[in-house]
Amino acid sequence: MLRRRAATRAFRAGNPARPDLLILDEATTGMDIYARHEFWHTLRYQAQEGQAIIFATHYLEEAQRYADRVVIAATAAAGGTVVESRSGWGRQLALTPTTPGYYLTAQVLSLALRCTLPVVAVFIAGALTGATMTASAWAACFFLCIAVSLPFGVYGMAFGELFRSDSAITIGSTLIVVFAFAANMFMPLSAGMLDFGRFTPLYGANALANYPLTDGVQIISDEPYYHEVALPNALANIAAWAAIFVITFILLNRRRKGR
Repeated sequence: MLRRRAATRAFRAGNPARPDLLILDEATTGMDIYARHEFWHTLRYQAQEGQAIIFATHYLEEAQRYADRVVIAATAAAGGTVVESRSGWGRQLALTPTTPGYYLTAQVLSLALRCTLPVVAVFIAGALTGATMTASAWAACFFLCIAVSLPFGVYGMAFGELFRSDSAITIGSTLIVVFAFAANMFMPLSAGMLDFGRFTPLYGANALANYPLTDGVQIISDEPYYHEVALPNALANIAAWAAIFVITFILLNRRRKGR
C-alpha cells in the first residue's frame, strides 16, 4: 500500500517524469478509508491537469464517483445490475410493462458490444505482433469468441441480481477464474481432472473459441498428452450453461420485481 501511495505522489503534476497516461489495476485494494480518500483526491487533481487515467476496480462507488466514463466487462455485468438497483432504475423498470425477456434481450445486445471491443483489440494486437491464420480462421475465431462470451454476461447479471452489492463482481470474477482452470485454459490438466472439467461452464466455451485452429484438440498433462473435444459436446455444454444462466437471471429478476 505504501508503495502505491508513493508511486502516485511521483506521478503528480509538476513532476517532469510524469507520464501522460496512467493505468491502475485495483489500486485501492487494502487501503483504509483515509488512504483511499487521499489517493483519489490526488488522481482527480492529476486528471484535471490533463493526465489521462485508466483504472480497474471492483468498488462500484469508486467507478461512479471518480470516473468520467465507465466500461463494464461482460462477466462484470453484475456491476451494471448492481448500479441499476442502487440508483432505483430497477424499481422504475418494475413499474413498467417491460418483461424480463425484453430486458434480457436489451442487455444481451449491450453485452455483444462490450464483448466485441476487447476481442477487436486482441485481434489487432495479434495481427501486429505476427499472428498468422487463414482469413476463415480469423473470422470464425472472432465471431466465436464474441458468441461464447455472451452467456457469461448473463452469468454476471444473475450474480448482480443475487447479491446486489460490490461482492457480486468479486464472487463472480473469482468463480470465473476457477471455471477457467477447470476448463484447461491456464495449464494442461490431467485426463482425470478433465473428466470433471467437461461439466464446468467454460469447458465448451474454451473448446469452441479455439475450434477453428485446433479442431477440438487440447493438450493435457498425462498420456496420451492430448484430449479431443467433440463439437457436439462443446455445443451441448455451452447451450446447457447458457440456459442455466438465463433461467437463473429471469427467476431472480422476477423475484426482485415482485417485492
